[in-house]
Amino acid sequence: GKQMAFEGNIHFIVEGKKEIFEQYKKLFEAMGHATFMGEVPNATLAKLAYNICRYSNVATALMAVQFLKQYSNNLAPIYEVLAEGSLDNFGQVWKEEMGEVAIENRPYKFAGSKIPAKDLSLVIKMAEQKGLSKELFEQIKKVYESMSNGPEKDT
Repeated sequence: GKQMAFEGNIHFIVEGKKEIFEQYKKLFEAMGHATFMGEVPNATLAKLAYNICRYSNVATALMAVQFLKQYSNNLAPIYEVLAEGSLDNFGQVWKEEMGEVAIENRPYKFAGSKIPAKDLSLVIKMAEQKGLSKELFEQIKKVYESMSNGPEKDT
């Protein structure tokens, strides 16, 4: 938006021909930061993937809040723990875990833990008890269980 551009806070992800990007780079930098992504459709794909991740996180957070409200009248301390603990979660996953998968085309190495699977099963039961939608929780559990390609851990 206009205010973000005025403050120089926009991050442009640009696709196309490198020489055209270089020719107009100063215009982008007057409003923020510019990253050249290469040929079409790299920038578009980056934006779509980012939105998939962001809005699946929003959907999950909304489901978690609905779930929490069914079991607690005091969400402030729970919110504080979740807000602080999740600040770098999205970036951490991409920076520490997805590089080899995305860039080097290696399979994701993941040894599932029994604890999250058990916790997700409990959340599904608890949501069911309160008449909440459990579909997203079931999908999260299904994806979690399908990720493991190593021996399960107890912790």
